[in-house]
Amino acid sequence: MEDKGKKIPVTYRRSEGYRILPVSGAVLGKGPISGAPVFNLYVEATPFPEKATLVINPDGTGKDDFPEREPTIVREVLIGLQIPPHLAISFGEFLIKHGSSIMEQQQKSLASQESAQSD
Repeated sequence: MEDKGKKIPVTYRRSEGYRILPVSGAVLGKGPISGAPVFNLYVEATPFPEKATLVINPDGTGKDDFPEREPTIVREVLIGLQIPPHLAISFGEFLIKHGSSIMEQQQKSLASQESAQSD
């Protein structure tokens, strides 16, 4: 008789805090004790102005006048993930496979759009 092992049902549930986050990039490193991969995910944005001057025109309309400032980017770190090496490899393989597939589809779509426009 063949031993097929145990089957244990698994149920996935989203926590109340579950959300999808936009991610612009990551700062990668190693955990200080275990050396396990650490991914600090961030989103990039320009800083929100702290204040503005409301300019009221003679006709009663108005607009915000923002002071000039030096261009800057803020990288807000959203979350840090420390994962075991075997999961890092699994994630990496998944991301390479599916990321490459999506990029190929996008390039084909763009090429067909450009071809249609030139006809």
